[in-house]
Amino acid sequence: MPPKCSIWQKQQSLNNSHQMNTHHTSKSATALPNTLLHHEVQKLTGKLTREQIKRSDLASRLRNTEKREAQAKNANADLREQRRRTLHTAHIQKSRAVTQKENAIQKALNHARLLPKEIYLKEKGVVKEEFQVALRELASCNVPVKKIGIVLEKALEASGIVIKDSISARTVAWTVKVGGVVSDIQLAYEIKESKGITLLGDGTNICHLNVESQHGSWEAQDYSGQLEGKHQVVCTFRISMAVDHTSETQFHSWKRRGAEFIATYNASELGKKNPTDVWMFAAAITGLMTDHAADQKKRFMKDAAVEDLLPVIIEENTKKIECAGGIGAWNTLPEDKQQHRDAETCKILCARFGETVWKEFSDEKRRLMNQANAAAAGAGPSKAQTNAVEALQAGAVKLTSLAGAVFQNKDDKKEPSLLLAADTSFETATLNGENWVRPEVFYAVQRIAPQLRHLTGCLVAFFEGALDAWNRFSKEGKQCVFIPATNDANKGLLGQRRRVMRQAPNTTVSYFNARTKYKMNDTKNFMQAKLGAADLAQALHDQGVVATKRARDAEVTRRKDEFERKIDAVVPVLDVDVLKAKLHSRTFTNSLIIQQVDWHWRYNERDDKLTHLIVLVEAYNKLPKPVLRINAAGGSTHQLNNIPVQPDWEDREAAEEDNGASVMEG
Repeated sequence: MPPKCSIWQKQQSLNNSHQMNTHHTSKSATALPNTLLHHEVQKLTGKLTREQIKRSDLASRLRNTEKREAQAKNANADLREQRRRTLHTAHIQKSRAVTQKENAIQKALNHARLLPKEIYLKEKGVVKEEFQVALRELASCNVPVKKIGIVLEKALEASGIVIKDSISARTVAWTVKVGGVVSDIQLAYEIKESKGITLLGDGTNICHLNVESQHGSWEAQDYSGQLEGKHQVVCTFRISMAVDHTSETQFHSWKRRGAEFIATYNASELGKKNPTDVWMFAAAITGLMTDHAADQKKRFMKDAAVEDLLPVIIEENTKKIECAGGIGAWNTLPEDKQQHRDAETCKILCARFGETVWKEFSDEKRRLMNQANAAAAGAGPSKAQTNAVEALQAGAVKLTSLAGAVFQNKDDKKEPSLLLAADTSFETATLNGENWVRPEVFYAVQRIAPQLRHLTGCLVAFFEGALDAWNRFSKEGKQCVFIPATNDANKGLLGQRRRVMRQAPNTTVSYFNARTKYKMNDTKNFMQAKLGAADLAQALHDQGVVATKRARDAEVTRRKDEFERKIDAVVPVLDVDVLKAKLHSRTFTNSLIIQQVDWHWRYNERDDKLTHLIVLVEAYNKLPKPVLRINAAGGSTHQLNNIPVQPDWEDREAAEEDNGASVMEG
């Protein structure tokens, strides 16, 4: 090292110099005194000692530095090794975590298989809500009602769960019908919240029985949360039996169905908070879709006049002319082709109106005759009649000319004169030739028309404004009508009913309806979104209370009517001598005596009954005192010497009810 070399060289130089000086001093006669030499030696020795101390200090520092450097290198190596071990340990733990988790799961499953879980399907005799949902879902999958409980039990056993109780087929059927009750609540709720509904109906014969299918279409929200806002839905109402397919029967069927689910809705918590009535259902109907049977459309078409059918006829006729290329192209078509297309248009109109209704139109309505031609045609067989009928245009040709005259009149100024002329009458101013709705108003305006200078302009402005309002109303009305493209919902439901009656003929209509409505109407998600368990239980309770009260009232009424019929059949014996003669006769039994007494009690007033009671009490008091008897229960009974005291009708009714309750309990 450079420091060591410089000190060593310096020390050697001093030693050599000292030896040379000593040798020279010894030889030289002019040597320095010993004191000076000794002082110099000490000086050099001290300097050498200091240098040696410095060298030793530097060497010590160097050793310390090298030692710290070695320690730092060892520490870095330890840190790198520790980090490597940490990373390696983390990698090993991570790789083992999946295996440990799988092993833990497998261990838990093995433990669960060794120790199966035990559950109860019922709580206090009622099936738990989660299992009710499972039962309804299995029923929606067309599992037979007698197999649903078994399927649920086997599915739980496969999961390592042991069921400690059981569910009968009757309980399953009741649970499924509960879903049908909730579906009725859902129908009323959605109809109440919708802008308008369309009724969908169809009918057929199954096993020689008239069967009707009913659906409804409207906008409703998606309760599953997959869709935002409202969307068009088609909901199942029911399958029902009918005596026939007439429009009157179907009309009353719709009324009964609406009243049923409205009553069910009002009994629920939703209905109690926001009740409604059957008029809401009627007011919400904005459309109707039925099959091609004329009797179903008869209800809505029987009172239709020509002016009611005219817009539909104009619509189909316009389509026909547009398909031909316009009115010019239509006029250039040969007559045979025009007749062929008129026949096709007539078929379309028959399909829309119903062929039966179209055939019921008189020849005058079909040809759209005016008053003069109608009078000539109805005058009886004559040449004038023949000429009038042959000269008339009919079908689409006549309709086109009438529509053009009314809606495309080039001289608009003449149109108001049809209503404001002095000789205007309803025969010439109306399309159907019938009288004004308010004749007195029309003639009052007609008298003062010459004094009203702006009447013509006001009339034109009124009709133009009415046209704008009608167009706007039609646009808004379309938003309230939700008519599906086909009637497949009813066709499919009738097909399902036919298949069920073939494969499971014991399936009742009520069970079929409940199962189908719950599945098709998304009732499960509606229950979760709008109804709670308490709401459902309350609705079922209220419905049961109402049904029980109605049944009890009906039974009371039946008994009263039966009692009245028996009393009406009694021939009263009003001769006292005859009654005295029968006193010792065994043919006049107690039942006959009771009938006579009941007849008199029905017609006698309160005072007469009270007088009769007083007589009976006085007779009782004259008899010997009764013998007191102790019964086995510690009570006492009185022997009244077989005195016949007959109760009235209400007492007997109460006794019969007690006896009936005892029989049921037994």
